[in-house]
Amino acid sequence: MKYEKGFVMVEAVIAFSIFLLLTLSILPFYIHLKQQRANLEREYMARTSLYNELLYQTYNSHHHSPSTTNFMFTFQNVQGGKRGCVSWYTFHGKEKKVCEVLFP
Repeated sequence: MKYEKGFVMVEAVIAFSIFLLLTLSILPFYIHLKQQRANLEREYMARTSLYNELLYQTYNSHHHSPSTTNFMFTFQNVQGGKRGCVSWYTFHGKEKKVCEVLFP
């Protein structure tokens, strides 16, 4: 055995175990990052939709714009402007709400 070259089965199993350990320890972090990215994209879409709805309702006589989204909007008239709020659910099912005020 002194002159044999190559890997022994034990070395291959240990190397595979280390690779598997590293992969499985990084996987939850990667999944968490993907979920956070999805939440940020959804928040961006909600804020953009809210701004567009506020512009539409402020400068048009209609109460609702023709666009359809999965967000829930509420609007109130405030002194000299319009206040709009949008709510949506995150990837984990938590409700988030953002409000903006637009003065024409």
